[in-house]
Amino acid sequence: MNEQYHLFPKHQDFVVCDLGSSPGGWSQACLELLGVSQPEAYAWDNESDVDESPYDENDYGDVDIDADFDFGYKGKKLKGKEKTTSRQGRKIEEKEEGGEENVNEDAEGFIGDIKVVGVDLIPTEPLLGARFLQGDFLDPTVQQKLLELTGKQGADLILSDMAPNIRGNRIADIEASLELCRSVLEFAQRNLKVSDSKNPKSGTLIMKHFSGPAFEEFREKSLAPLFAKKIKYTKPEASRQNSSEAYFVCQGFKGPRIL
Repeated sequence: MNEQYHLFPKHQDFVVCDLGSSPGGWSQACLELLGVSQPEAYAWDNESDVDESPYDENDYGDVDIDADFDFGYKGKKLKGKEKTTSRQGRKIEEKEEGGEENVNEDAEGFIGDIKVVGVDLIPTEPLLGARFLQGDFLDPTVQQKLLELTGKQGADLILSDMAPNIRGNRIADIEASLELCRSVLEFAQRNLKVSDSKNPKSGTLIMKHFSGPAFEEFREKSLAPLFAKKIKYTKPEASRQNSSEAYFVCQGFKGPRIL
């Protein structure tokens, strides 16, 4: 996918915001492409890091479908039971409290420069170069914390692998997915760095959704006006061919950012 869309720059001054980060496969792939290698103790196999939709794919109309949705990285299996690492003297641990960062102030060592900031309802495996929160993305306090971690300049790339809880009602599930996409887009308008001549690789938004007629309207009316490049409809190789799960790839965020 990176070879096709050229998502990552050669230099390493680049920040990714991973929404729905657990178990950590997307984050690890991004870190590898940004030149941050994982020690064997933290590297893991991300082959199965794709959720499946229970629905068959709808006719999506006249859109560009790219099947090769893969960062091109396969790590090694996480070894051992130890799931903690540290950054600047703070041990990263799993916490149950929603919205709290998985950090204990008393540990030793450091992770290093932060390239990926992520959030999920369940704990994300710790990775070198990453900072993860455990909490509900839809909680305003969690979003504020993400904004603080990515800094005033914003994230260069926002990746949303989130999906709503499936109820088994197709109409309700598609509407829930659409509402989640709207929330991600609103967050991106506040936190995504504008793409310009100095930062041509910045301003990329990738978001998971369930395909359906409402999403074509969302793409044309909500996404297209905000991005310089044509919005792509992409389906992961690992996803079942009859699955309605797909991703929007939006590049060239024009802004303005909502501050």
